[in-house]
Amino acid sequence: MGKISEVKLELRHRAWTEQIQEYQESGLTMSEWCRTKNINVNTFNSRMKVIRKIALERYPELQSIVPVSVSENIMPKQTGVIDVVSAPPVEASYDLPAKPEKIIIRKKDIEIELTDNASESTILTLMRGLGLC
Repeated sequence: MGKISEVKLELRHRAWTEQIQEYQESGLTMSEWCRTKNINVNTFNSRMKVIRKIALERYPELQSIVPVSVSENIMPKQTGVIDVVSAPPVEASYDLPAKPEKIIIRKKDIEIELTDNASESTILTLMRGLGLC
């Protein structure tokens, strides 16, 4: 790729990054934000994927830490893919053998495995994060 093409591509990626940042700070849903900017939602999603890929290539340490915010009123949707049940705490029974359990959450090509003692806030944070994928 020639130098001019590289510069054009870099400028395009910077513009997309600014758009993504503006969208994230807007408080609007992606559909609403794209409508106000006259950008096709699929196009915007594609741009986000490109920028994420570039960020992960440049900063591989970002792969292990994903900042996520959670609101108190988030309730996971019941789908065939993600099965999460909220229940009140259960007291341990000493006459039952201890059997380690696990929670598996799947969405698209992402699979997250948790121990059964994962906190509610951890699960809600993961659910919120998966909603952004």
